Amino acid sequence: MNTEIIIAIIAPSATVIAAFVTNFLNKNKALKFEKRKLKETYYTQFIKAFSDNLNLDDQDDRIKSLCYAHNNLLLIANVSVINNLQSFDEMIINNGKNYEIKEGIKRESKEYINEYNERLRKLMISIRLDLYGKDKRSYPIVFFKSNRK
Repeated sequence: MNTEIIIAIIAPSATVIAAFVTNFLNKNKALKFEKRKLKETYYTQFIKAFSDNLNLDDQDDRIKSLCYAHNNLLLIANVSVINNLQSFDEMIINNGKNYEIKEGIKRESKEYINEYNERLRKLMISIRLDLYGKDKRSYPIVFFKSNRK
Protein backbone atom coordinates (compact mmCIF):
# COMPACT_ATOMS: atom_id res chain seq x y z
CA MET A 1 0.00 0.00 0.00
CA ASN A 2 2.87 2.40 0.69
CA THR A 3 4.22 1.94 -2.82
CA GLU A 4 0.84 2.83 -4.29
CA ILE A 5 0.79 6.07 -2.30
CA ILE A 6 4.35 6.90 -3.34
CA ILE A 7 3.51 6.22 -6.99
CA ALA A 8 0.34 8.30 -6.65
CA ILE A 9 2.45 11.22 -5.36
CA ILE A 10 5.42 10.85 -7.72
CA ALA A 11 3.46 10.50 -11.00
CA PRO A 12 1.55 13.80 -10.75
CA SER A 13 4.65 15.55 -9.36
CA ALA A 14 6.73 14.36 -12.30
CA THR A 15 4.02 15.54 -14.68
CA VAL A 16 3.96 19.00 -13.08
CA ILE A 17 7.77 19.25 -13.13
CA ALA A 18 7.88 18.17 -16.76
CA ALA A 19 5.25 20.78 -17.63
CA PHE A 20 7.25 23.53 -15.86
CA VAL A 21 10.50 22.53 -17.58
CA THR A 22 8.82 22.36 -20.99
CA ASN A 23 7.14 25.72 -20.44
CA PHE A 24 10.43 27.30 -19.34
CA LEU A 25 12.32 25.97 -22.35
CA ASN A 26 9.59 27.05 -24.77
CA LYS A 27 9.48 30.56 -23.31
CA ASN A 28 13.26 30.80 -23.46
CA LYS A 29 13.23 29.73 -27.11
CA ALA A 30 10.46 32.21 -27.91
CA LEU A 31 12.37 35.06 -26.24
CA LYS A 32 15.52 34.25 -28.22
CA PHE A 33 13.48 34.19 -31.42
CA GLU A 34 11.85 37.55 -30.62
CA LYS A 35 15.25 39.07 -29.82
CA ARG A 36 16.65 37.82 -33.13
CA LYS A 37 13.64 39.19 -35.04
CA LEU A 38 14.08 42.56 -33.35
CA LYS A 39 17.78 42.63 -34.22
CA GLU A 40 16.98 41.61 -37.78
CA THR A 41 14.51 44.49 -38.04
CA TYR A 42 17.09 47.01 -36.80
CA TYR A 43 19.83 45.65 -39.05
CA THR A 44 17.51 45.79 -42.05
CA GLN A 45 16.50 49.33 -41.09
CA PHE A 46 20.18 50.34 -40.95
CA ILE A 47 20.94 48.83 -44.35
CA LYS A 48 17.91 50.57 -45.86
CA ALA A 49 18.92 53.91 -44.31
CA PHE A 50 22.47 53.45 -45.54
CA SER A 51 21.27 52.61 -49.04
CA ASP A 52 18.93 55.60 -48.99
CA ASN A 53 21.86 57.74 -47.90
CA LEU A 54 23.63 56.73 -51.09
CA ASN A 55 20.63 57.11 -53.38
CA LEU A 56 18.27 59.84 -52.20
CA ASP A 57 18.71 63.54 -52.87
CA ASP A 58 17.12 64.96 -49.70
CA GLN A 59 20.21 65.16 -47.50
CA ASP A 60 18.42 66.15 -44.27
CA ASP A 61 16.02 63.21 -44.36
CA ARG A 62 18.65 60.67 -45.31
CA ILE A 63 21.06 61.84 -42.57
CA LYS A 64 18.26 61.73 -39.96
CA SER A 65 17.24 58.27 -41.10
CA LEU A 66 20.82 56.99 -41.03
CA CYS A 67 21.50 58.47 -37.58
CA TYR A 68 18.29 56.97 -36.21
CA ALA A 69 19.15 53.54 -37.60
CA HIS A 70 22.75 53.84 -36.38
CA ASN A 71 21.64 54.73 -32.85
CA ASN A 72 19.21 51.80 -32.79
CA LEU A 73 22.12 49.50 -33.58
CA LEU A 74 24.06 50.94 -30.66
CA LEU A 75 21.16 49.84 -28.48
CA ILE A 76 20.57 46.33 -29.82
CA ALA A 77 23.78 45.10 -31.50
CA ASN A 78 26.50 43.08 -29.85
CA VAL A 79 29.98 44.51 -29.20
CA SER A 80 31.54 43.08 -32.36
CA VAL A 81 28.91 44.74 -34.55
CA ILE A 82 29.31 48.06 -32.73
CA ASN A 83 33.10 47.97 -33.15
CA ASN A 84 32.77 47.23 -36.86
CA LEU A 85 30.04 49.85 -37.20
CA GLN A 86 32.29 52.50 -35.62
CA SER A 87 35.14 51.50 -37.92
CA PHE A 88 32.85 51.70 -40.95
CA ASP A 89 31.41 55.02 -39.76
CA GLU A 90 34.85 56.53 -40.05
CA MET A 91 34.67 55.81 -43.78
CA ILE A 92 31.20 57.27 -44.36
CA ILE A 93 30.99 60.30 -42.06
CA ASN A 94 31.01 63.46 -44.17
CA ASN A 95 31.27 61.31 -47.28
CA GLY A 96 34.66 60.05 -46.10
CA LYS A 97 36.24 63.50 -45.92
CA ASN A 98 37.43 63.00 -42.33
CA TYR A 99 39.08 59.69 -43.21
CA GLU A 100 40.62 61.21 -46.34
CA ILE A 101 42.16 64.02 -44.27
CA LYS A 102 43.27 61.73 -41.43
CA GLU A 103 44.84 59.05 -43.64
CA GLY A 104 45.85 61.22 -46.60
CA ILE A 105 44.09 58.85 -49.00
CA LYS A 106 41.90 60.23 -51.77
CA ARG A 107 38.31 58.99 -51.71
CA GLU A 108 38.42 58.05 -55.38
CA SER A 109 41.61 56.01 -54.99
CA LYS A 110 41.66 52.24 -55.20
CA GLU A 111 43.21 52.06 -51.72
CA TYR A 112 40.30 54.00 -50.21
CA ILE A 113 37.69 51.92 -52.03
CA ASN A 114 39.37 48.66 -50.96
CA GLU A 115 39.49 49.75 -47.32
CA TYR A 116 35.86 50.92 -47.48
CA ASN A 117 34.75 47.57 -48.95
CA GLU A 118 36.76 45.58 -46.37
CA ARG A 119 35.22 47.50 -43.47
CA LEU A 120 31.77 47.02 -44.94
CA ARG A 121 32.51 43.29 -45.32
CA LYS A 122 33.56 43.03 -41.67
CA LEU A 123 30.39 44.85 -40.61
CA MET A 124 28.18 42.50 -42.64
CA ILE A 125 29.98 39.43 -41.26
CA SER A 126 29.55 40.63 -37.67
CA ILE A 127 25.84 41.31 -38.30
CA ARG A 128 25.35 37.82 -39.74
CA LEU A 129 27.22 36.27 -36.82
CA ASP A 130 25.06 38.21 -34.37
CA LEU A 131 21.87 37.10 -36.09
CA TYR A 132 22.63 33.54 -37.09
CA GLY A 133 25.76 32.57 -35.16
CA LYS A 134 27.43 31.22 -38.29
CA ASP A 135 31.01 32.00 -39.16
CA LYS A 136 31.23 33.12 -42.77
CA ARG A 137 34.97 33.60 -43.24
CA SER A 138 34.55 33.15 -46.98
CA TYR A 139 32.06 36.04 -47.11
CA PRO A 140 32.89 37.97 -50.29
CA ILE A 141 34.02 41.56 -50.53
CA VAL A 142 30.79 43.55 -50.68
CA PHE A 143 29.79 47.06 -51.61
CA PHE A 144 26.57 49.00 -51.78
CA LYS A 145 25.45 50.09 -55.19
CA SER A 146 24.21 53.57 -55.76
CA ASN A 147 21.59 54.69 -58.28
CA ARG A 148 23.18 58.12 -58.43
CA LYS A 149 25.06 59.25 -61.46
